[in-house]
Amino acid sequence: MITTLEPTHRTARPRRRSEVALGAAEAVPLLVGYAPFALVVGSAIASHAEPVAGWVGIWTVISGSALLSTLQALDAGAALVAAFTGLLVNARLALYSASMRSSWAAQPRWFRLVGALLLIDPSWAIAERRARAPGSDADRRAHYLGAAVTLLVGWATMITVGVFVGTSGGPVADLGVAVPLCLVVLIAPRLRDPSGRWTVVAAAGVTVVALGWPSGAGMLLAIACGAGIGAARRQVTAGARP
Repeated sequence: MITTLEPTHRTARPRRRSEVALGAAEAVPLLVGYAPFALVVGSAIASHAEPVAGWVGIWTVISGSALLSTLQALDAGAALVAAFTGLLVNARLALYSASMRSSWAAQPRWFRLVGALLLIDPSWAIAERRARAPGSDADRRAHYLGAAVTLLVGWATMITVGVFVGTSGGPVADLGVAVPLCLVVLIAPRLRDPSGRWTVVAAAGVTVVALGWPSGAGMLLAIACGAGIGAARRQVTAGARP
């Protein structure tokens, strides 16, 4: 019995290393797409009254939209509003976590805790795609960690560059117009799938209707509606299969 299990044990570790590398490689194009956003966030931190505190926030508020909204509210002198805004914008992460519940049900507790802390828009997209692909729970775990850690380190590095460029008076603020275009990196691949197209249409429609709502409220509702439509479409598609 030992001789039959040992080769499997020996081949499992290199395979997991390969999954880590694949996850990291999948994260790199997303980092490139998010580079303008990261530089804008870095510039906002550089112009903030407490830039060191803003930079520390990179590691505690990983979501760029939540960090940027919080900094803007703090600059306006409303600490309570800033805290509420950050929580509201990041409330969408609870929806992402809920969507991964079945995929991560068999994962160890430590991974569910760490994975939830690193779960943001791009890492969720990678985890959700990998969950549908063949492989073991260990393979999916290694793939996600490789992607999520790469995203975190790359994101923090690009924001730090934006802090120094923003401090030196560079034209980083002009990149603000490019921030919405960063979402194309996540949205474009979804348009190839019918369920993804309906999800994008639903979320975009709600976003237009909720343009005048308080910061973060429209985003949360758009994500909830998009996720609901996408889930319903997948159930209809699964039920139609023989």
